[in-house]
Amino acid sequence: MRGPEGKTRPTRSWVDLLTDEIDRLPGPTWLAYLVAFAVLLLLANSAGWLDGYLPLGSFDVYLSSLAAFGVSGLAAIHYLDRETEIAVDRLRPALSVNDEAFLELRRRLTELPAGPTIFWTLVGLAIAVAYATDSSIRLRGQASVTVDIAIALVGSPLLAVLFYHAVRQLWLISHIQTQLASIDLFQRESLVAFSGVTARTGLIILALAYLLAAPEPSPLQNPSLIVFVGLSVLLAVAAFVLPMYGMHRRIAAEKSRLATLANQDLKVALARLSAGAQAGDLTDAEGLNQHLSSLIIQRDVIAAIPTWPWEPDTLRAFSTAVVLPIALWLIFRVFEQVFA
Repeated sequence: MRGPEGKTRPTRSWVDLLTDEIDRLPGPTWLAYLVAFAVLLLLANSAGWLDGYLPLGSFDVYLSSLAAFGVSGLAAIHYLDRETEIAVDRLRPALSVNDEAFLELRRRLTELPAGPTIFWTLVGLAIAVAYATDSSIRLRGQASVTVDIAIALVGSPLLAVLFYHAVRQLWLISHIQTQLASIDLFQRESLVAFSGVTARTGLIILALAYLLAAPEPSPLQNPSLIVFVGLSVLLAVAAFVLPMYGMHRRIAAEKSRLATLANQDLKVALARLSAGAQAGDLTDAEGLNQHLSSLIIQRDVIAAIPTWPWEPDTLRAFSTAVVLPIALWLIFRVFEQVFA
């Protein structure tokens, strides 16, 4: 496949082709996923109704989680790509590349290469097949087992591709910020552009972990589940922080450079004022005092610039999403011990 300038374009992945088709549907994109979730929700729970262990019209936590499992992978990929497009456009003023290179960079951030996507799809299918052969899932009725396996065959490959997508996208974000972006401390919108993407990636990791843990009737009595959720929290924090660490170091270095220059200017101004005072020449003292005040303000402004490239609201929202479930778990654990 060739682009308008005769350059060969990489083959697009089946995931990108699918999200393109979803974009062409009438209405907002989220509506398509909501409809898909509603259909899977009814399908999964109707299997329980058919098997007779679930009262007609009621909903089972496990069967309902299957519906979210079936659509979450593709929805997360689609959502992250949309957010990344917005972020890279915000970063554009800080990128020292021409328009053609920028468009290629944008494409790489929001499109998956076909070959690796197929590989991770097969990995997800292998996991689904292994799950289908697990005898423990056959404790429910035949209809429930059939729906469970069918959704696993769809959802597991998508989650495997989501894992690859997230790692690849976060690595590219880290690379772009450390290799291509120029640093202007007073152009903060560009510096924090990708923090929303890394935060959302971390939150998606947490949401998926909680989704997998939700059907467990006694999560606090399952050590392996506790370890899984704990590792997921660490992975979510890493997804948020690590891709921004390179930009943090560059901001800190630029801040240190400007602070050094400001202190040098302040030192020179103080020396001039001291020399004039010692010589008894105070004719320029008022001007030097004003200059000193300006330099002190400049130094303080530079000192107040944060070195981590995210907005306070982003950090606050992410921290709340991480800490609140843990706090609730600890409170619940205390109540368990007190009222046991």
